[in-house]
Amino acid sequence: VRKGIIKRIGLTEPQLYEIREAIDPHRGKLLAQITELKDTRIELVEALAAEPFDPERVRSAHAIAMSRELDLMLTVGIVIGEIRPILTDKQLREVEEMMEEVRDSSEVRFADFTAKMAAGELLGLKDQNRDRDD
Repeated sequence: VRKGIIKRIGLTEPQLYEIREAIDPHRGKLLAQITELKDTRIELVEALAAEPFDPERVRSAHAIAMSRELDLMLTVGIVIGEIRPILTDKQLREVEEMMEEVRDSSEVRFADFTAKMAAGELLGLKDQNRDRDD
């Protein structure tokens, strides 16, 4: 994936060096924030599956996850701000196209997930619902 991105954007060796230099001071913080967010999302899923269901536990886990996601996004934003001046206008346009593709893909996945959840497919309820309707 990384080599494909480098090729698609058309990064030169000097640019790659500068980008590494921009990322390195933030690497530890980014990795820690990613780990914290992953752990918090696991807690959120566990809260959703807990028996009995506790809406306050879900709200709390969700609030923590969103706070950690915000912290991560702020750090990523700082890094992106440091990388932008390294790229040419053409490369910046290519990065924006790639980000648009990620956004579109995320929206499609979320819509598909929502539709499947509503239809009961994710919980294996689709066939059960059909049996009840008959």
